[in-house]
Amino acid sequence: MKLKILILVFLLFTLSININGLNQRSEKVLLQLVYRGLESWHFSKKKIDDNFSISGFNEYIKFLDFNKRFFLKSDIDELSAFKYKIDDELSKGKPELMYAATAMIEKRVKSILELIDKIENRPFDFFKDEYITLDPDKRDYFSSEKEQNIFWEKLFKYDALSRYMTFVKTKKLSLKKIDKKTEEKIRKETYKSYRYSLNRMLKTFDKDETYLFINSLTRVFDPHTTYFPPKQLQDFDIEMTGKLEGIGALLGETQGFIKVIRIIPGGPSWKQKKLHAGDIILSVAQDKGASVDISGMRIVDAVKFIRGKKGTKVTLTVKKPDGRIEKIAIIRDVVTLEETFAKSVIFKDLKRSAKYGYILLPGFYNDFKDRNGRKSSVDVEKEIKKLKKSNIAGLILDLRGNSGGALNDAIKLAGLFIKDGPVLQTKSRYTGKKVINDPDPKIIFSKPLIVLVNALSASASEIVTSALQDYGRAVIVGGKHSFGKGTVQMMIDLNRFIRDKKLRSIPIGSFKITIQKFYRITGGSNQYTGVIPDIILPDKNDFLKIGEKYYDHPLKADSLEPVKFSKWNPNFDINTLRDLSKKRVSKDRIFKIIEKYIERIKRINQNKRISLKLEDALLKKEKLKKEMEKLGKKSECLLEFTPESTIKNNTYKSDNLKKIASENETEWFKRIKSDPYVNESLKILRDMINGSFRKIDSKK
Repeated sequence: MKLKILILVFLLFTLSININGLNQRSEKVLLQLVYRGLESWHFSKKKIDDNFSISGFNEYIKFLDFNKRFFLKSDIDELSAFKYKIDDELSKGKPELMYAATAMIEKRVKSILELIDKIENRPFDFFKDEYITLDPDKRDYFSSEKEQNIFWEKLFKYDALSRYMTFVKTKKLSLKKIDKKTEEKIRKETYKSYRYSLNRMLKTFDKDETYLFINSLTRVFDPHTTYFPPKQLQDFDIEMTGKLEGIGALLGETQGFIKVIRIIPGGPSWKQKKLHAGDIILSVAQDKGASVDISGMRIVDAVKFIRGKKGTKVTLTVKKPDGRIEKIAIIRDVVTLEETFAKSVIFKDLKRSAKYGYILLPGFYNDFKDRNGRKSSVDVEKEIKKLKKSNIAGLILDLRGNSGGALNDAIKLAGLFIKDGPVLQTKSRYTGKKVINDPDPKIIFSKPLIVLVNALSASASEIVTSALQDYGRAVIVGGKHSFGKGTVQMMIDLNRFIRDKKLRSIPIGSFKITIQKFYRITGGSNQYTGVIPDIILPDKNDFLKIGEKYYDHPLKADSLEPVKFSKWNPNFDINTLRDLSKKRVSKDRIFKIIEKYIERIKRINQNKRISLKLEDALLKKEKLKKEMEKLGKKSECLLEFTPESTIKNNTYKSDNLKKIASENETEWFKRIKSDPYVNESLKILRDMINGSFRKIDSKK
């Protein structure tokens, strides 16, 4: 069934909507459109019934109070009256639960603001034996307002203690007596920050309550089905065109916190080297301004504090995966588009007279609005052709941190390494199964190939990786698994389905809905489990709970019938490659450091109770610091390869951009030279070549 027919079917559902009163009309129509869209279009065919209502209720409560800091047990009991009614409320466009829950949480937020007014002049006692448990999975909802107030007083103290500790060393404060001026200053800053955050929450509930309600319900279907209010649409395609600004980091919203998903190569955070994927941003301060707590803030609001004009400073307070709290000052800048595109380098083997190619692809970009715009598949092909002029013996394609993008580019890119045949299978609710083939029979590169991935390699990256793995065309190297996103979404402008001309003129937003799953040519699925590399290397990302399986309500993996394809027949044995790599890794000091870091994170995460006593907190901080310093020593790779030259297809329109590119290139060289994953991949590539790699049979 064609897309136009699907749209017509969906439109027929919306024709009978009854509309009364302009503001109510907007909300009512929006809810009914979402209801019909989920039932009619979503891949899962899940019914909106009482079972959906129970899950939707739990998700909405979690959405409003993910850290269990506001609702009392009695509040949850009262709201439970709506537990089986959400399906009816959604179909009728009357969200009674939303009105009741919003009023209730606003009441609790105002109660915390009143608490601040009562205790703000009371000094913190940093010498008292007290503990706080922040992990909501280790706590229940409060049994009373008194219990809630005790928790919040401890929370204020925890935040203030973290601030106070930064002055202990710089101001040489006493560990036996509180410095009153410093304590008072920090206390005022702490309460000012919380006042701002709590008041902002009230504004969010007031203006975005429908958005919050809808997106808690869409998550019951899967984590990638999302409603976008009109004001958020401008941020949706930021990666597809490569237009990135601010601190140069891709951020995501995880369990009520703003988490760093990926650092953009060439951007301010990349150059500064202190902010990393997996870091949680707790608060944000502008240059010489007070720090604003963004815990619990929606990402659409949080980025407004983090982004800013080029040249301005922003200071982030972040929590590292091992529990350390750090302040990181970053000078904002605009990430040049060239830095988000594919780029390559030649590595010279210092032990053999051989050269190897290396291509970094940060994302599967495609500027659909410009026919002559940059396309990732075209750029990679150009890089390969230039590398081939240097007679490289093998190639590494680095897809680490590549979260996906344009599907067509993924298909074409995989086709650069195989002659012909299927690359991908898809299945949708209405069109059924479809096999997508390599559109071009020519092979651009036929020598040994390695694809490097990690837990942040998702979607289009997994399509390329799994296809090349199934063909036996490439050896996949990386952490325990890739991200595990095996679904396809479509963006729908909801205003297209409103008949009333007056109402249609008011933008109500768009709906991103999961309409397809993609499958490997072997019939298996990347969904949930991800791609399992042929050779697994120690990677801290594997222990940071990054991946589809860590979401609530992910679609599970299933399978289709395999399709026929001709495998590539190299003259090397994967088990031999794996054994050789395992022996090297066991002796490699950097991988030993990474393994120790992983064990350290596991140990720290087991301790959920946090001391609020200054002496204990300082001891813990110092211990973490010493452990990190110990892990950080002697972290340089033993160089067996060196980057000889970079191969560019980028053109720079100004001398300033050329200068920036040159500086970034120098820094990039330093990083890939000491990158243990690139270094080990080059050694695996050398082993593949020593195994007398044989080209594909020309008859296939």
